[in-house]
Amino acid sequence: MAAILAFGAHPDDIEFGCGGTVRKLIEKGWSAVHVCVTSGEAGSSTIDRATLAATREQEARRAAEVLGAERVHFLRAADGLTQYSRDHKIAVINLIREVRPEILFVHASSDQFPDHKLIHELVMSAVAGAAGPWYQESIGEPHLPGTILGYEVWHPLNNYQLSVAIALRSRRRTMTKPPSGWPATAV
Repeated sequence: MAAILAFGAHPDDIEFGCGGTVRKLIEKGWSAVHVCVTSGEAGSSTIDRATLAATREQEARRAAEVLGAERVHFLRAADGLTQYSRDHKIAVINLIREVRPEILFVHASSDQFPDHKLIHELVMSAVAGAAGPWYQESIGEPHLPGTILGYEVWHPLNNYQLSVAIALRSRRRTMTKPPSGWPATAV
């Protein structure tokens, strides 16, 4: 079975950015694993960080279940991070080598939101590392995804259209109430 590995800086980035496409591929028999690099704990000024992280992780698990993903992996890097560490890179290399995706989704290089931009750089650096014999502390055999697709969250690409009516219905089911980091008027 062909595998998909989708990375997002925060819970809800994958669902908003590429959730429809991931759902359509799952319906065609692909398997999918979602990776949230942070738990989105900096997304509210009224909810304490630990409570918000737990809530957003639960929301991400529920959304992944609705979309049909096998699991969600949380790296639990600090939300709002300004740089990534070697440990973050090794964790992403390990996931690429474990899942062995044919398709990898990550924030687009054109996405200028600071966290999204950094996660794009982290994942692309790890893709190169996962493809070779480097990083002896990593697990698994080298692997290079066949296709790497960038997605936008805040500035959707308007040059491409994909019929995702079924996926949009799934997406609506994941959003029965606003995500914990959003005001009620946002949805």
